[in-house]
Amino acid sequence: MSDSDLLIEFRDVSKLYVTKRQVVRVLEGFDLQVRKSEFLCIVGPSGCGKSTLLNLISGLDLPDKGMISYDGKSVSGVQSDVGYITQKDTLLPWRTVRANVALGLEIRPRPEVDATLAVEEAIAKVGLSGFESLHP
Repeated sequence: MSDSDLLIEFRDVSKLYVTKRQVVRVLEGFDLQVRKSEFLCIVGPSGCGKSTLLNLISGLDLPDKGMISYDGKSVSGVQSDVGYITQKDTLLPWRTVRANVALGLEIRPRPEVDATLAVEEAIAKVGLSGFESLHP
């Protein structure tokens, strides 16, 4: 596989979390390569590191050791080109459906006309037209 085929790479990645009671080693010497257009499913029991992997590739967290790259560039902070949906309900209850859908566009702005249209299209696509002003 050539380097240009790689989308995601973890090389010798280690991550641990320190609590008041213990040190939890989530990853140690972890290696993974994901090619462009490849479909990957991460499966495992609670606490095995699935969310840690997603937080690391998105740049929301950084490894204690090793190297992570996305599309040929080293991950050293939040990746605005990477997003994922968690298994938990992460809607903001004080925001309406429209405001929750628009949150990503507030974080990464687009021209206002385009943003409004994109939000309305997303709401319609998931069958929530007519519920835009309600709270989750």
